[in-house]
Amino acid sequence: MEMNIKKAREIAETNKNSFYLFDFDIFEARIKMIEEGLKGSAKVCYAMKANPFLTGVAVNVLDRIEVCSYGEYEICRDLKIPAEKLLISGVLKKKEDLDKIISETDGRCIFTVESWNQFLQLKEAARVRRINIIIRLTNKSQFGVNKEDILEMIKESMDVKDLNVKGIHYFSGTQKKHPDKDKKELLMLDELIKEIKESTGHDIEELEYGPGIPYSYFEGKDVLPMEDFLDTISNTINEMEFGGSVTIELGRAIAAVSGCYCTRVLDVKKNIDTDYLMTDGGIHQLAYDGQIKGMYHPFMEVVRDHEDLYPEKVWTVCGSLCTMNDVLTANIKLGDVRVGDALIFKNAGAYSFAEGMALFLSHELPDVYGYSVKEGLMVMRKDVLTYPFNTVKRS
Repeated sequence: MEMNIKKAREIAETNKNSFYLFDFDIFEARIKMIEEGLKGSAKVCYAMKANPFLTGVAVNVLDRIEVCSYGEYEICRDLKIPAEKLLISGVLKKKEDLDKIISETDGRCIFTVESWNQFLQLKEAARVRRINIIIRLTNKSQFGVNKEDILEMIKESMDVKDLNVKGIHYFSGTQKKHPDKDKKELLMLDELIKEIKESTGHDIEELEYGPGIPYSYFEGKDVLPMEDFLDTISNTINEMEFGGSVTIELGRAIAAVSGCYCTRVLDVKKNIDTDYLMTDGGIHQLAYDGQIKGMYHPFMEVVRDHEDLYPEKVWTVCGSLCTMNDVLTANIKLGDVRVGDALIFKNAGAYSFAEGMALFLSHELPDVYGYSVKEGLMVMRKDVLTYPFNTVKRS
């Protein structure tokens, strides 16, 4: 299952600047494949931080969207996503932001609890309206709270009729190497839910779990097939004593395959014994997870309007930033590449387009396109000048 690179080539023929393209059909097909792999054992939640431009598609086929900031909440509000579909997450929730969300949604979304401070604020809000929460168990990082805190919070929640501790949330990390870790974590959570019942008498209704299914970005850096993870997750859920609802929270595993990044070669040169392609993009516009100064080769192709006379030619591809770290990939065989050719980097649908140093050197943000067979090509964002963000305003 690969996105419509043909459409990216067509755009590159007329758009001479860098751009992103997200394929909605591939995104939906990926969701369907995941749901089928789970065999009805769990629902799927889309973590919109992976790619907010795909949120409007995700909400049409999924029951839940994870929101990790007030800005993401505003995106969902603009998309008119029903509050019932929102999981308001995030390690830090400002009081003023949380108050606005509670007021505007009348508490109809679900809120994660990451600290005692968040718990007490939501407890207070529940004196006015019903509030549904799920408490996040820490993975020994800054996220979530300890098991002992969860038990104490549940006991305290019983003092407030409309504060409903609906579930438990757990996520230990991304790009996991083997599904055995998912199995171990799910069984640990099963034990925790039993302990909650025994210790507090409270029945947990649902479990929100982030399995951290990996995705392969680079040639020769393969990961286990997603099917292996889905089989393990599905089988383990069926083994658990917990009989409530399980929701699997995914971002990268859904979105990565659905996007590509295209940038233009604007200069070609040779320094000492290295041939360089200089592009109008760079690491401020594309940041693959695990990439270290271009050491690995992402899946990519060249769009050229000339014959490839030197198919064995090796290049180091650099961007337009004034830093030696701006290497997109090094020592990669791309053949005969010339000024004006375009480079398409695949699997750029999750995080990679948003994790770069967007404001460094005040370069513009690239165009963003969306595509589906039904709706055709659409412009989701025109390029954005960033220098105003770096300009001192004098009164």
